[in-house]
Amino acid sequence: GSCDGDDLESVVGRDHARLAIADVYHEEQRSPSRVRISRAAIAVGVALTLALGAVAATYAWSQNQFFVGTNSGFVAIYRGVPTGIGPVALSSVERTTTVTVDSLPDFEATQVEDTIGTASLEDAERVVTQLRQSAEQCASAPSTPGCPNATGTDVGGPTATPSPSGSG
Repeated sequence: GSCDGDDLESVVGRDHARLAIADVYHEEQRSPSRVRISRAAIAVGVALTLALGAVAATYAWSQNQFFVGTNSGFVAIYRGVPTGIGPVALSSVERTTTVTVDSLPDFEATQVEDTIGTASLEDAERVVTQLRQSAEQCASAPSTPGCPNATGTDVGGPTATPSPSGSG
């Protein structure tokens, strides 16, 4: 009968409907994870871009900085900052002078070894000029307290006066 045909069509129709609903359901179940993955990928991409931008900006800024330090025992002007990120140095020698660190008064030698930050290349040049003058003063008057060849530079007490014989 015709009643059986109607039932068969309605059963087949319902099965198609169920399959269609099941397909939509399964697609919806997969979509959130795909959305999460793509959102995560976008977030990672944005974070990497921002990090690389920050590194590039920091490096660019550092290359407009100058400091005075030592290079193989000589006073040198460096471009950059006296530090590094891991194995990457953020400075390079701009110019090595003829002034030796050993020719400087103790205080200035310590300052140079610790590095002297400056606002510009011109300021670094001024610092070097002052250091050169200090070294020349020590060379012309080696007994000046603090100079490398000064005698009696122990300032620990009142008996720290230079002896004329240079023995003490």
